[in-house]
Amino acid sequence: MWNVSNGALILTLDSSDSNPVKLPLPLDPTGNTTNNITDWIAENVGPDTTVYVDMDTTLADFNKKLASLFSVSNTRDITSPSVIQYNAIFNAMPGFFLNLEKLPQADSLLSKFNKYTILTTNTGALNGNGEKQDWASANLTAYPPTGDILFASGEVLSGVYQNANKGEFATPTSVLIDDSPTYVRQFNDAGGNAFRYIWSEVIEGTLPAGLTLTDNTIVGTPISQRTTSTSTFTIRLHDNLGYTDRQLSIKVLADPNFTVWNVTTPYDLGRYLEKTNTNIPLPINQTSNPSVTLISGSLPKGMRLEGYFLKGAPFEVKRLETFKFVLRAIENNEIADRTFEITIEGEDAPVWQTPAGPLNIGSTFTQSLWLDQLNSQYGIYSTINYVTYTVTVDAGTNQYGAGNKYFISGIDGTSPVLELNEGSTYTFDMSSSTTATHGLRFSTTPNGTWGGGVEYTKGVTVVGTAGDPGAYVQIVVPRGAPTLYYYCINHSGMGNTANTPVANTYTKQTVSIATGIPSNSTGKNGDYIFDSENNVFYFKYNDLWKLLNQSELQRSYGNNTRLETSATVPNPLTVEFWFNLNPLNNGLNLKILRFDNEILTWKPNIYNLSINAPVDPEDKNIWIQYFENDARLIFRQYDVDELQWIALPYIASNTPPTRSSQAFFVIDNSRVDFQLQAIDSDLTAGDSLKFYVAQGDGELPPGLTLSNTGEISGFVDPILALDADNYDPYGDSTRLQQGVTDTEGFASDPYDTQFYGYGLPSRNPRKLNRTYDFIVTVADDVSESKRAFSIYVVSSDFLRADNTILRSATGLFTADVTYLRRPIWLTQGDLGNVRADNYTTILIEVFDPNYILGTVNYSLRSYNDDGTESTLPEGLSLDTTTGEIAGVIPYQPAVEKEYKFTIEATRSDQDQEVFTINTNIYEDTPAGADQLKVTKLSRDMTDGVDDVKALIDTQVNIENNEYLITGINEDNDLYDILEFGYPLLPSNTYKPLTIKQPIAVGQAVAFGYRNNLTQQQVDKWVGRNIRFSNTNNVVQQISFLNNYRFEGPSNQDIGINHTAANIAIIPGEPIQTTVKRALNSVTGIATDLIIVDAGDLTSIGVTLPQTALSNNRNILESVFDAEDSSSVDSIVEDDTIKIEFVNPWSVGVAENTQFAIGAVKDKSISKRLTLALSEFTTTSKTFTLSVLGNVESTIAWVTPAILPSLGANRVSYLKVVATSTLVGANLRYDIVSGKVPQGLELKRDGEITGKVAQFGTSTEPGLTTLDNRTTTFDGLTTSFDREYTFKVIARDRFGYSAVTRTFTLSVNDTDNKLYSNIYMQPFLKENERTVYEDFINDYTIFTPALIYRPFDSNFGLQKNLRTLAFAGIEQKSLGDFATAVRQNHGKKKFLFGDIKTAVAKTPGTNDVIYEVVYVDVIDPGKPSKGDTQSRTKIRTGTNLKVNQVKIEVKDDDTAKNQGIGFFSILTRLGTVVKVEESTEGLEIIKQDGTKVTVFTNGSLGIISRAGTITVLTTALTTDNSGDPFRFRPNRDPITVDQTAVLSSQTKDQYRYPANIGTMRKRIKAIGANEREFLPLWMRTAQEGSLSEIDYVTALPLCYTKPGGSITIKENIENAKFDFSIINYEIDRYIIDKTSDTTDETYVLFPNLPYNVV
Repeated sequence: MWNVSNGALILTLDSSDSNPVKLPLPLDPTGNTTNNITDWIAENVGPDTTVYVDMDTTLADFNKKLASLFSVSNTRDITSPSVIQYNAIFNAMPGFFLNLEKLPQADSLLSKFNKYTILTTNTGALNGNGEKQDWASANLTAYPPTGDILFASGEVLSGVYQNANKGEFATPTSVLIDDSPTYVRQFNDAGGNAFRYIWSEVIEGTLPAGLTLTDNTIVGTPISQRTTSTSTFTIRLHDNLGYTDRQLSIKVLADPNFTVWNVTTPYDLGRYLEKTNTNIPLPINQTSNPSVTLISGSLPKGMRLEGYFLKGAPFEVKRLETFKFVLRAIENNEIADRTFEITIEGEDAPVWQTPAGPLNIGSTFTQSLWLDQLNSQYGIYSTINYVTYTVTVDAGTNQYGAGNKYFISGIDGTSPVLELNEGSTYTFDMSSSTTATHGLRFSTTPNGTWGGGVEYTKGVTVVGTAGDPGAYVQIVVPRGAPTLYYYCINHSGMGNTANTPVANTYTKQTVSIATGIPSNSTGKNGDYIFDSENNVFYFKYNDLWKLLNQSELQRSYGNNTRLETSATVPNPLTVEFWFNLNPLNNGLNLKILRFDNEILTWKPNIYNLSINAPVDPEDKNIWIQYFENDARLIFRQYDVDELQWIALPYIASNTPPTRSSQAFFVIDNSRVDFQLQAIDSDLTAGDSLKFYVAQGDGELPPGLTLSNTGEISGFVDPILALDADNYDPYGDSTRLQQGVTDTEGFASDPYDTQFYGYGLPSRNPRKLNRTYDFIVTVADDVSESKRAFSIYVVSSDFLRADNTILRSATGLFTADVTYLRRPIWLTQGDLGNVRADNYTTILIEVFDPNYILGTVNYSLRSYNDDGTESTLPEGLSLDTTTGEIAGVIPYQPAVEKEYKFTIEATRSDQDQEVFTINTNIYEDTPAGADQLKVTKLSRDMTDGVDDVKALIDTQVNIENNEYLITGINEDNDLYDILEFGYPLLPSNTYKPLTIKQPIAVGQAVAFGYRNNLTQQQVDKWVGRNIRFSNTNNVVQQISFLNNYRFEGPSNQDIGINHTAANIAIIPGEPIQTTVKRALNSVTGIATDLIIVDAGDLTSIGVTLPQTALSNNRNILESVFDAEDSSSVDSIVEDDTIKIEFVNPWSVGVAENTQFAIGAVKDKSISKRLTLALSEFTTTSKTFTLSVLGNVESTIAWVTPAILPSLGANRVSYLKVVATSTLVGANLRYDIVSGKVPQGLELKRDGEITGKVAQFGTSTEPGLTTLDNRTTTFDGLTTSFDREYTFKVIARDRFGYSAVTRTFTLSVNDTDNKLYSNIYMQPFLKENERTVYEDFINDYTIFTPALIYRPFDSNFGLQKNLRTLAFAGIEQKSLGDFATAVRQNHGKKKFLFGDIKTAVAKTPGTNDVIYEVVYVDVIDPGKPSKGDTQSRTKIRTGTNLKVNQVKIEVKDDDTAKNQGIGFFSILTRLGTVVKVEESTEGLEIIKQDGTKVTVFTNGSLGIISRAGTITVLTTALTTDNSGDPFRFRPNRDPITVDQTAVLSSQTKDQYRYPANIGTMRKRIKAIGANEREFLPLWMRTAQEGSLSEIDYVTALPLCYTKPGGSITIKENIENAKFDFSIINYEIDRYIIDKTSDTTDETYVLFPNLPYNVV
């Protein structure tokens, strides 16, 4: 198609000429008037033109797919006839057309048309029309076609569907865009107008600057340049037959007036607005690609130099700010500098965010959180459902024949089969008139009484008469119900089966919202309600609302009914009700929003959902506490100032509240802390805002102040009333002018509200209500804004119940407003430290001025809000009158012990009486009991209170759970029995014990699940009474056991390594006894304490007490070995506890029985009660107090908060370190919030191990990139997930002290490449492997305490004898690595040298991270100095023979009695070469290098030079041995894809030495290298040297902690281990990952004659 030859110069341009260029490509005639599709469309397509566009090779890459079927890249290289091509496509169906790639220019082509229709050929027998339609739907979404795809039909000739005619669609007003000249000609001949579509692309080189290739045309304007240049490029032209390439060139002449900069210095680039995206082109000539750099001054923040543009959005400036800077352009080593100026404009006045008018300032009722109840999910699921069906009767046919039948709404079919789940309630509405005389009943017999059965009535209720309004039949399906049948009481054959399965799935229940306890008159049975006032759930049963907890459910549905609160799905066969806590599984998902005063909107707020309080919370963290077996919640918020969780009020509604606080008033004597909000974008430029009330702009209420930061704070002073004689009822004019009025919120007549001396029947308050109006100014350095506000102060006197002035229904005041002020705590929550063995006094204070009514008393609560016990330090007591905590704290051996306790302050008025009833729990009581024995209650009436009567119908707190006392039994002389409304829940203090194995009668030892129990938690059980099945027993001791299972490789039997265990062999000894003796030898644990499960010798289970030695799995593994002497791995199974009881059990205890204490003996129960009509208000606060003992333990961080950055995919050497003043304290580190990058893990010893995952997999995410890193932001100053923040807590092993620090770790995503590491590893004989394993596992040599990161596969002990061959080679396919090893590689043996050590230091410092002990690996073939050449020419080379080249033949597929045709050809050397016959012909290479293909068809005619013709026929070879006929050389063959032997080479005269140097060179040539993957110790300068040691051929034995390598090296030398007994022969590389797989793989070294080992 090209009309010029390769390398043709097609154009010469003058770069000083600014006239545009438009040069069509030099092509042979195509039949088009122009090959520029855009120009053709402009001439031939109008608004009424019908446009048809071909699909194959026009929009879809048909040719590329077809070429791949013949293993070529260009369809022009396919030599097979069309019938072969057709058959290849047929065999590739289905999927050939559906999986075609979209051509890159397809969207550009389609965008040129307003509308178009696809016209493509019918695929005929290929059945691809549907795939074409699917392809268009999936790929043409940007510019979809109009209407359906049109198919041009053809005919089948010679087995091929062809001769389609697109001319059938041609009209004078239609055009066709098609790549096929045949279809173009058809369309034109039929009267249409067609364009033969060809397209081109630059595949190599570049066009001159300023020129581009568009629509087969080179267009643009050349850019001025200093010198003359010629651009050479290759253009690929695509048409229907494939593609052709042509190398072309364009010459651009120099511009005599060329300069780099187009302006003189200085130059003003102009003014630009702040925070506006800006793109400023630099006035520079870009022809020669000069480099531009900033050498002086600074650009505006937010802008960057990118190429020849200044880009970005300038950051905030105060007003006008001018930036000066110097740019340097370098071109051909010539330097040109220019000074530029740019001005950024920005001046913004402050903008108020707090709404004008009354401030919602009242702290008492402030609620800044909103529960969006409409969009919240409540997570209530049940297998017990309430379902209502409507029943009608109509004619139909069922198994009993035709006639009247039942029809059930929602279930298809005539008298359908019903599925009635056990426990659920089904109501059949029989009110339809069609059901008259057709009463429905149930029976256990098919067809009911008509089949000889009787009516089934259990759980069945019949209301009314069928056909009458309100009539229904209801069945509550009982547990264990038989299969039922429904039938008509008056007519046979109307019903069917009603199966009664056990429900095996949960149904999500609809939950409505109520504020407070719902009324029984609302809702229907089976409904659920969430009470947003008390945060509890209710269910309706038997027309009553009941609390949704296990006790109430059991009362309603039976004692076996269970409620489970969990995030995982319980077994629906055993658990009927599920409180689903998993929001990802349609569980509890409360939409909680916090009001943002800055942007005046509600924003989502995350929360923690847990039983126990979150660890290390931050200010305003929200914690929602849930409870086991109970659907209730407690909302709390963390107060960082008070260091405690406080109650969290919220507003629950379907729509957002208008304000975050509904209290548009403040009660006098209340504390106020209110922040006014304003924003100013200039703040980021260094401005600051100041708030003030200007003179004459009003005043704040007395006691309140406004800070310059906008905070209104203080205690509101009361406004005392004036004497009647001096009072002006209409207000003081002077104060009115100051913005103070006394009438707001009341009736218009001030005598009705404010004056109390004119005989009106009003109580005379001692204090007044008043509104204060004021204007606040907020100003920055240059501008200001004003806003008017008001604060309404309400007298506490005004809120008494006997006030006759207060008007109802105003919405301003609510019923819970009281004249008593809730105590406001003044004492901070953290009380600091006190020293043990000293007298201590601490005063707990609340705000209590003389004019506040009521008396404050203090009491110590039993539990803190997080469920922990509220306990004062021993020796201290609380004075309930003064709030003073005082006493002598006794001697304390612990370093530091923290106490947490909650004190309740109660303010009560003098006319009320508050009393407290106290009693103690008489005995340990198990969870689940609904009765509790307590010490005798007082009936003495001297205090005016009968304790027994007063407690009935009240709730008491036991173990932080509230229980309703429904009755009290006083029959026993020693104790009273409290009777509760629902059973006791398990105590939070005593974690339940779950029995792992049944306890037999007479057994005094049991085994239980550990379930994360701590030593402290199990110690609490010692001495406690357990009551089970009316039997008591006492826990004597609980100890922890380790459960291990030891397994060998490949299901081998395992046994005892007597040598490693240092025990004698006793013939005939049972394996269990041998294992016990071995473990006793290495751990010191008595054999009778060791339990062995050796039923299957491929896997031996061991249970033994926890000790320091039994926790060391390496020690335990060392006593076992497998049949082949390989190492044995241990698996940690679930931990176990051993429970020893004082007495043998007299009853059996089943597996999974749970011992749980609901109430603990001697714990006090305290109930504060008040007499009727009395008023009091309480508030509680949790305090912490640390008692210091005689030993100091202070933990301090060593590691700074900003960690060194880490490269993606690089091994982490990072660690966090803290120190403790406690000698011998081992610190433990845990992440409490945030996360480390994907791929890293914080170990408990502080090591951060692993590699940052740069690229994600199907299971693990990687780093975030956009457009394969082609899109960046702010000159790479903005990135995604490259900076990680996480908080770590460091604790000592005793739990005496802990400290947290937030760390920041940055990830360097340096490039877009992945890298591989290549290793060498021998495959040893069994005896050699055993010797090495015994050596490397010898803990007397490799001291465990010295090993660095023993559980990190990158470090620790190196047991696999691997030597690093190359680190950080660009990741390629396995084929690339296989190609690399074809030269300078072969099986070879390495020797061992000296044992050495090295250190690895933090780069740029002398801080040693780890040390390594290694053995030098010596390559005998590598010279001691210098390098070996990769190729060596030998003096005498033998001739290369044809049989040194691999001849590819087809193997016999069946490998038996199947032959192949071949020609026997006698060479000049007299040898016979067998050439297989091929259906594709024989390819013959002539002397001039050209190739000729001869089709044989069983014979081959040869014309000799003499003109005679010889006909060769194929011979048929058979092989009765069953082995296919193959032509195979003895050594690995030299294939055509190798480069060691050239086709022009006649002599075998080159050799490729294989040593570690040449081997590494071959690997290095594969791709890019990254030195950072070299182990750190190889990149560290060792002692006595200033340079890094670089790559070392070494076998690492182990990695040690700093200072440990010398000791282990000496241990190895003293052990006299002989490394020479190991045959270190290498025949392959092990590659950690390739582009084909992330798994380890290997590539074998070939056995090629030209490689010299």
